[in-house]
Amino acid sequence: MILILRGEIVCLILLTFLWFFSSKLKTAENSKSFARLIVYALIHIVFASASILAANGVLEVVPRIAVIFHVIFYLSAIMFEKEILFFVINMFYPKRLTLFKIINIIIIALYLIFIIALYTFPSDIVPITYESIRGMYFGKGAVMQAGYLIAVFYFIMTVCVIAVNRKKMRKKYMASLLPLLCVLIIIDVVQAVLRPFLFSCGLITIEAVVFFLFLENPVLSFEKKLMTDALTGMGSRHNYENAIEELGKKYIKNPSDTYLIAFCDINRLRAVNNHYGHLEGDKYITLVANVLSECLKNAYGIYRIGGDEFVAIYTGKNELLAVSELNSVSEKLKTKGQNLEYEPSVSIGYAVSEKNYKSINEIIQAADYAMYAVKNRTEAKDGLGPAQKLNLDLSGLKDKFFDALCMSKDFDYLFISNLETHVSRISPEWKEDFGFESEFIYDFWTVWAQRIHPDDRQAFLDTISSISKGHKFYKELAFRASGKDGEYKKFIFRASFLSGSGDDPDLLLGYMTFNDTI
Repeated sequence: MILILRGEIVCLILLTFLWFFSSKLKTAENSKSFARLIVYALIHIVFASASILAANGVLEVVPRIAVIFHVIFYLSAIMFEKEILFFVINMFYPKRLTLFKIINIIIIALYLIFIIALYTFPSDIVPITYESIRGMYFGKGAVMQAGYLIAVFYFIMTVCVIAVNRKKMRKKYMASLLPLLCVLIIIDVVQAVLRPFLFSCGLITIEAVVFFLFLENPVLSFEKKLMTDALTGMGSRHNYENAIEELGKKYIKNPSDTYLIAFCDINRLRAVNNHYGHLEGDKYITLVANVLSECLKNAYGIYRIGGDEFVAIYTGKNELLAVSELNSVSEKLKTKGQNLEYEPSVSIGYAVSEKNYKSINEIIQAADYAMYAVKNRTEAKDGLGPAQKLNLDLSGLKDKFFDALCMSKDFDYLFISNLETHVSRISPEWKEDFGFESEFIYDFWTVWAQRIHPDDRQAFLDTISSISKGHKFYKELAFRASGKDGEYKKFIFRASFLSGSGDDPDLLLGYMTFNDTI
């Protein structure tokens, strides 16, 4: 028996492996269709085996049971080809899928009526008979021929739909898929003429593999998972980086193109996680993602690039339209979060491509700084203010001498501030030890003042104001400030004012050192 069914056994093993592997991929749009396809293929092989065993006397069954084996064998082939056709129809003509489903029901009903009629009413047409080929008996007759013609018709329809819509498919798949399907048609026709259905199990297995590789492609499935954020369904960080790389190349070639990049940061997510649990935190993230999808309808793409941070990219769009959509986020979020025990809110900052920016990365930096400035300024209001724009000017802050000083161990924390652009640069150690997201920060002293002990804060602000206005050219001050762990430590702050001339801006520069003696 094993020798008789050796081909079917190989097909059965291969299809079982494909079913198991595809069940692990679980692609949202294709997994159910492919699962049905595999089921039909497995049924086909099982009943093909049963039909062969019954025809050759290995499996002793009454004639009616043998007929049922053959009918299920043919019906499973029809349903297999139907499933592929429906998948392709849904891909290109989703609105017509219902019509094709109705047509399929009619065809299956007519086929069953045809079979019943052959066995009910006297006729010269032979429903099922057996033919010996190389010592083995195989079924033939009108029931087989009708089922075969229906299955081939569905197969040809599938190829025609793909051929008509070939330009809508990826070229690298189209180049292999269409020729392979055509080869399968030729094999199907040849085996029908020479040895009816001797190759049906192998043919269906090959079709299942083709469907798996090109329509339920595991590489595409993994790529889709890689490009999609699992929690929100938005673009992933990897997707975002790919988009930025592509847009960066375009921006270099055409710097006049308009880009708006917006950063959106969820407020108080950590507090929600700590107080209500991470499941509620995930709901908070999902809520924000849904609101962004609803409001930012004209965005080129929306991506989740961190636990609480999203990025929206607009290309070639009117700035007023984009800003209007960004400003609608907070109000929509507030409305949708009315039943929550906390008030959901976000901080949004954005930047627009202008001649000051030499690359897409500089626009990203500006947008990131803008969002960070909004988050610090509006923390008390939970970030419910409108989206804010910041065209960050880094002039005067990219001095190599400052880079060299940062490498020195003589200073704990260095800074330099452009008093005309209100942009400051802090040393990498300052950024790391105090948990800042960037070395370049807009309105840094307002942000930094929130870290200073309340008893020392006003004195610090007065000192910065005095030096910035040029009233004092040098000042030393002792104060307490909290690190990213929230604990206050003692520091000595030394700052100096450098007056610019011509195109050179006025600068404030100095350093801060840890001192536990004050």
